[in-house]
Amino acid sequence: SAEVAWHPRRVVITRDKVFLTRDGSEEIIEDVDLVSIENLRLLDKKDQLKSEGLEILMSRKERLKQEVESQNAFMFITNEDEGHGSRRFVFSCTSAEQAADWVHGLRGFVKDALNEEKKKNQFRWVVLAIKKAYRSSLGQGIVSCVILANFATAIIGAQLV
Repeated sequence: SAEVAWHPRRVVITRDKVFLTRDGSEEIIEDVDLVSIENLRLLDKKDQLKSEGLEILMSRKERLKQEVESQNAFMFITNEDEGHGSRRFVFSCTSAEQAADWVHGLRGFVKDALNEEKKKNQFRWVVLAIKKAYRSSLGQGIVSCVILANFATAIIGAQLV
C-alpha cells in the first residue's frame, strides 16, 4: 500500500494572496487569491474526506483520514474562478490550538481582502464612465475647448500684466 505523508510547506500570506513553497525553498509552488477562499474550517473526526472531493484510493483515503484525525488539520476550498476549477488545500498543525489560530488568522486576512476588493469595485463604474466620456468625440471636444480657454486666459492675463 502507498504511504500517505504530509508534505512540509512554508506559507506566506500577503494582502491579497497565500503563497506556498516547499520547505527550505524560495520557489513558489502554489498561489491562492485570498478572495477566492471559501469553506475555511477545522477538520474533525466527523469529516468524510470523500465528501470533500479528495480523490484518493480507498486504502489511502483511510490512512489520510487517520492522519487528519490525529494531526489537528484545517482546510480551505477555493471558488471556481479565472477558468480554474475549485481547489482544496488541507493543512496539518502541531496542535488543535495552532490549527484554530491558523483558521482564525486566515479568516481575518480573507475578510480584509474581500473588503479591499469591494472598495475597488465600488468606484469602478465611475472610472469606466469617465473613461468612456473622455474617449468619446464630445468628450474630446470639451477637453479641447477647456485647453483652448485656458490658453486664451493665459494670453489675456500676460497682456494685462
